[in-house]
Amino acid sequence: MKKWKIVLILVCSFALSGCTKTPKSTENIDQGNSSLGKGYYEEALGSFQTALNEQEDLTQAYRGEGIAYMGMGNYAEAVTSFTNALNAAKPSQTELIQDLRLYKASAQYQMGEYEGCKVTCTELLAVEELYEAYYLRGACKMEEGQEQEAEADFDQAVSLNPQDYNLYLNIYEIYKEKNLSSDAGKYLEQALAIGGSEAEDLYQRGRIYYYLGNYEKAKEQLSGAAVQSHGPAILLLSQVNIETNDMESAQTLAQQYLTEIGETPHVYNVMALVYMAQENYDAALEQINKGLALGMEDGKQDLLFNEIVAYEKKLDFQTAKAKAEAYVALYPSDEQGQKEYEFLSTR
Repeated sequence: MKKWKIVLILVCSFALSGCTKTPKSTENIDQGNSSLGKGYYEEALGSFQTALNEQEDLTQAYRGEGIAYMGMGNYAEAVTSFTNALNAAKPSQTELIQDLRLYKASAQYQMGEYEGCKVTCTELLAVEELYEAYYLRGACKMEEGQEQEAEADFDQAVSLNPQDYNLYLNIYEIYKEKNLSSDAGKYLEQALAIGGSEAEDLYQRGRIYYYLGNYEKAKEQLSGAAVQSHGPAILLLSQVNIETNDMESAQTLAQQYLTEIGETPHVYNVMALVYMAQENYDAALEQINKGLALGMEDGKQDLLFNEIVAYEKKLDFQTAKAKAEAYVALYPSDEQGQKEYEFLSTR
């Protein structure tokens, strides 16, 4: 079973940020930016492509198109869009050019184009020191087995942005994927040393303990944030309860989220995971359908993957295979999805 994603490991914090306004911003671009902010990537893509057809601000239109493609998991098209945006940008737009390079580097990393990503990051760093560029370049070096060089870049990244929990956790996850978790311990220690007593601090420390598999400490920290109606903390605490087989608490927390935060694909995915753990696959599919009906891209991928698993568990391999085929067409870079499709193709 694929777990609900707590951290987007491969995408830096800038990768789906809001769009920079320009004097030439027009109706279609503004509509696209609005859709991006709501997580409606297909809708945003249509707006930006209309903007391109109508010859609006080409740099911003290509930029938005690239971000939409990234949100949809189509990284090759995203790289093309960001390259087009860079070609359309004026040399005087130095800040925008750096922004576009960051997006392009992130998309290149996502699609496994590590050499190209390193080149883009080096271009970024030749202009200014950016922690995102060091992080991405370090991640590429780690993929290529250059552990010492990667560590040097990671250390530069955290020195430039020492208060960013996501940065520490993303670095740790990269080491973990390479079975080098012990070498990344220092980054988690630095993250824990940030301190703070706000709900966000409690949530972030809870994430760290969750990553370390210390569920008791994770619950302690996350509970403090959950009582303050911190949405991500409520969902992560639900996930911890699922993994410790406390389904009643997980369901209660999901209901709390629905009451205090509202409907999102993520909360319906948590509910689906609860029912799947209880082997009630029809109820899980009902929750998945509720999440998909919201029409939001953010969280859609996890719902679609767990839909495949639910049908597989129901022994409806024909439907599971059809769902898996559609899934890999939408998310060709997802290795787990590819493996699931290959498995079902043999059934």
